[in-house]
Amino acid sequence: MKMKSFEIATKKNKRKQLWKTVLLASCLVFTLLVSGIFALRIFSDYRSKQAEELFDATFQVAYPNVEPNITFVNQTGIVSGYIDYS
Repeated sequence: MKMKSFEIATKKNKRKQLWKTVLLASCLVFTLLVSGIFALRIFSDYRSKQAEELFDATFQVAYPNVEPNITFVNQTGIVSGYIDYS
């Protein structure tokens, strides 16, 4: 009788440990995904500002006496977009 209760307790402990492992792994994966997306957005914003500054410098060299009225930086995705001058 004692062996039977020990086996039941062992199975419960294994199941409990499995759920802990699954929960911990899920939290870790979720955290890594969110931090990766956040880092990608920061990098994308930084690169779009660099591209806008380069485009402004090129525009000033190409057309020294012309000043654009409106500047749009349109991001079409996380890592894609375009700069529009009017």
